[in-house]
Amino acid sequence: MSNWQTLNKIALLGLDRSPIPKEILAELAKLGANADKNTDTQNLLEAIAYHAQLQKVKLPIEDFKGQLPPEARSAPYAVKYINTRSLQHFQEILQKRLLALPEFSLHAQAWQLFLPPEWLPMALEIVRSNLKNWNHIAPLMEENGWWLLNKNPYWISLKDRPYRKAEIPPNRIAQATQGIRDFQASLASGRTYLDQSDWLRLVKWVYHANLETYDQIRNDWPQQVLTHPMWQGRLNQLFDILDFRRNMIQALES
Repeated sequence: MSNWQTLNKIALLGLDRSPIPKEILAELAKLGANADKNTDTQNLLEAIAYHAQLQKVKLPIEDFKGQLPPEARSAPYAVKYINTRSLQHFQEILQKRLLALPEFSLHAQAWQLFLPPEWLPMALEIVRSNLKNWNHIAPLMEENGWWLLNKNPYWISLKDRPYRKAEIPPNRIAQATQGIRDFQASLASGRTYLDQSDWLRLVKWVYHANLETYDQIRNDWPQQVLTHPMWQGRLNQLFDILDFRRNMIQALES
């Protein structure tokens, strides 16, 4: 894709200060992207993805004639980047599954995996929206990522911000797992109603429950719940969360 230098500028300055030009959106539309309906963040990611594909097939890319910033120092160790399948999971987490971010980060750290530099703008914007996410993103940044913080006025404040390795307390996992079992038992007595607070609590439990109880969580539901019109859609959402978590962990470990 042409205008690659413009995409670099947008990634460095942030979408708040440097929106995507209409010319690039028009190019994305020609390449099949649904640019009109996508968010600005989705369009920026699609533009980066198309550029990566062009590089793979060795199509010509317009030379950059501007002045480059000082080069980032190479990392003093062999960096292992998060694989493509896991990056797809990461994108889904940032867009609609933020409750899965702590688990993703912990497993990536366990395998000493880092975010590729082109994924950092999106990740850092999530940190800007909620600084609590810094504990989950900072450990996934290698040296080039820290270099990038100095190039954006919004991100530079993070450079000296302390962070700690975020953990999921064992008691939270145990409470979530037990909470689901207790809820399933309450439904066995004939209850079928579900208010909003119950639903939000149940979703949070499924994101935190011990995956070793995967089969129990999926299967231990009373028959009247399995056949109830309201519950069928809700259960599918819960099962989707469980499947996403399991696939996410398997991908990071592969």
